[in-house]
Amino acid sequence: MYLVIAIDIDPNKIKLARHNAEIYGVAHKIEFIVGDFFLIYPKLKADVVFMSPPWGGPGYSIDNSFSLKSMCANYFGGGFKIFDIVKTIAPNIAFHMPKTTNILECMWLAKDFGQVEIQQNIINGRLNSLTAFYGNFH
Repeated sequence: MYLVIAIDIDPNKIKLARHNAEIYGVAHKIEFIVGDFFLIYPKLKADVVFMSPPWGGPGYSIDNSFSLKSMCANYFGGGFKIFDIVKTIAPNIAFHMPKTTNILECMWLAKDFGQVEIQQNIINGRLNSLTAFYGNFH
């Protein structure tokens, strides 16, 4: 059995996540934490991390090519450094990012994994976002 840990600094987002988990009958499998990921990550260990850091405000949606460098740039050097942090928590990482993310950057992150599978997330017939899977998801 797997335990899911949901972390967000915004208590309202945790409240919504708990509500959704209760609707689907899985709340008992989730530990909900209101806190700053950057303060608590050294204590975390997991098999898989699904990460979806803030994309930096509405500007990401007008960029033709989104760079991971700009993701949470005020925290530890952006998306690349956050990814390095997450690698200390789990060997398998699912990284949710904007639809215009530079695919070469996604591929570069795979250097320690040997491969990456990139999924396009389609909602209502339109490309919404990407999720890149690093590690063993098969």
